[in-house]
Amino acid sequence: MRDGVKKVGRSVLVAALAVVAYAALAPNAAIAGKGGGKGGGPPPPPPCDCPEVIELPDGTVCILDDCGSDCSYVCPFPG
Repeated sequence: MRDGVKKVGRSVLVAALAVVAYAALAPNAAIAGKGGGKGGGPPPPPPCDCPEVIELPDGTVCILDDCGSDCSYVCPFPG
């Protein structure tokens, strides 16, 4: 009978330690998952590493339009 009580006591102790460990880590995970936007939105995009303007070999100057996974430029039609 005492062996059964010891096993149950150990199980309760292990469960309590697991709950304490989860509670200690959960706030950190919640903070990390909120992102940088207001209201816990997605994190802001990383700064754009694309140059503002580029010049093509023919002398055409193109202006940066969008910077996502790739740089997107707007170039005037040759006239």
